[in-house]
Amino acid sequence: MFRKDIRGLRALAVLAVLFYHFRVPGFSAGFAGVDVFFVVSGYLMTWLLVHDLEHGRHSATSFYLSRARRIVPALVTLSAILMLVGWWVSLPDDYARFATHALASLWFVSNHVYLGESGYFDFAATEKWMLHTWSLSVEWQFYLLLPLLLSVCWRWRPHRSFIAAAYVVFALASLSLMLAVPGDLKSTAFFLLLTRMWELIAGGLTMLVIPILHGRSSLRWVFGGSGAVGMLLTLLLSPSSVDWPGPWTLLPVLSTAGVLCAEDRSPTVLGSHVLGWVGDRSYSLYLWHWPIVVVLTDLGAERTVQLGVGLPASILLAHLSYQMIEQPFRSKFPGFRARDAVMAMAFAAVSASLALIITDAGVPARMPAVAEGAAAEARNRFSPLRKCQRAATGPWDSCRYGSGPVGAILIGDSHADAVASSLAQVLTEQQRSLVLYVYPSCPTLIGAKWTPGVFRAGQHCEAFNQWALARVDEFANGVPVVLVARSSAYLYGLTESWDPSPPGPAIHFSRPRGEVDAEFLDEYSKALYQTVCQLTRRRPVFQVRPIPEMAVNAPRAIARSLMRRDLRMPAIDLSAYWARHQTVIAVQESVSNHCGGRTLDPVPHLCDSSHCFAGSAGRPWYYDDDHLSEFGNRRLLPMFRQMFAVSKTR
Repeated sequence: MFRKDIRGLRALAVLAVLFYHFRVPGFSAGFAGVDVFFVVSGYLMTWLLVHDLEHGRHSATSFYLSRARRIVPALVTLSAILMLVGWWVSLPDDYARFATHALASLWFVSNHVYLGESGYFDFAATEKWMLHTWSLSVEWQFYLLLPLLLSVCWRWRPHRSFIAAAYVVFALASLSLMLAVPGDLKSTAFFLLLTRMWELIAGGLTMLVIPILHGRSSLRWVFGGSGAVGMLLTLLLSPSSVDWPGPWTLLPVLSTAGVLCAEDRSPTVLGSHVLGWVGDRSYSLYLWHWPIVVVLTDLGAERTVQLGVGLPASILLAHLSYQMIEQPFRSKFPGFRARDAVMAMAFAAVSASLALIITDAGVPARMPAVAEGAAAEARNRFSPLRKCQRAATGPWDSCRYGSGPVGAILIGDSHADAVASSLAQVLTEQQRSLVLYVYPSCPTLIGAKWTPGVFRAGQHCEAFNQWALARVDEFANGVPVVLVARSSAYLYGLTESWDPSPPGPAIHFSRPRGEVDAEFLDEYSKALYQTVCQLTRRRPVFQVRPIPEMAVNAPRAIARSLMRRDLRMPAIDLSAYWARHQTVIAVQESVSNHCGGRTLDPVPHLCDSSHCFAGSAGRPWYYDDDHLSEFGNRRLLPMFRQMFAVSKTR
């Protein structure tokens, strides 16, 4: 089936996705292009299968083989080329992770793999070369089910109306499930077929109801015009911070269905030669553009460079892929041919190679041992599950590190978790133990509420703080409390260039805010005053100043430098540290002076007079860009030892 408007829709969809990923202004909702693809795919697959059923030549095997010829060759080629590139440039952990993702993509289960990686300590999106293949996995899973579903429906009652009725039931069930998924599980709705299937079925329903519109040109123009307006509104109005999929997703889905209903085969905008050229190459464009985004982001390229270099490179590679890979494997004839054998052998060879890379943990023998040692620091992090005696004490667990009487209580977010073993070691020297209360993305501030859509965790921050501060009162008077948090991130956003946070504070008190204004700072200060002053009534309180945040992933950057025999360590200017954290430090000092608490300064232990460093002597101090590793947090031992010396003088 060929329609110029469908080819044009594919072009618009892939361009929206490309412009979104290359961060072109005005395309913050370009991710909706995937939803357009889903609707178009559902339309075409339903047409193919229903047409075969009506002509008595339905064959699930032939359908699967035709889909494989369309999708697999280019996907195998992409995986093979990235595997070769990764051999020379990827660190072992990265290479093993890529192989896992690529293998999952080839077997069309990558959506489930990425769902399992969507937690707080997940790798940044732009560290996943095959992330975009999640949508291919969703489509393929739909392809597996669709011939079986339509075959059963046709045997029961061989009529389009019965298939349409079954579609309505499945679509409503999938849509209801998607809308019912709570906010903290939206990754589930994003990645799974069950919550995306309604979009594909919407395309199929559109194909089934179009005959009703035949002879009603005015009604078709209404559908087409409404759909075109809806697609424009999708790009202009869809908030980039809303949960997706969600109620907003109905707009691009219904708009695409409206355009399809118009059946416009005339040479309009959708039928233009430019969009036709792009539409023919839409699959290859989708495949090749994302790895280019990953590479350019990893190199620290600015937005203009990414667009100026990445977009032309994507178009060039897509054209080559279309001409040399896609076209030769397409066929209008059923049956098994020699090129199908080539496709199967290439699929098996690349799958086996990826499996070997995974088995060998990324083939560390490819690189110098010193570089592998630096890269391994990414795994050298504190793990309460292995190193703490955990105790269920309510909705959250506390963590007891060491033995003996409790010598200190550590409360905070993942930065507290990252320094916990250093504080625990000091307490072990005194034959005492550490109690740890940690909740990622949650600063210890009474009344602080998590702002949805900003960080990936922290939605129960207010309840956790109430619970943790109540637990503190169960310990004897005089046991000190240490507060650690990535405080400036909650005010000004993340520093990771590869995973930027939306502008504005990640927490709020009276109401969410778009910027750090005087009213917000007043609320922030009062919350910290209330928190620290409440704690100091019965015990010493120590606030740790912000840990320096590197602009790069320290293990990866240092390992790559060592591969080039470059011994320079990544660093940030000390002035940049003060510029980012001066507001938080000023509030901490004011609160400590008022409430009788103390501040602990990590800067003398991680910085010199001009720079803060990511490591020394070829070994990182961080396991990413801002969390200290088990090696790096040992540099804070003198700070914590001094803390107890100060505590004894109180």
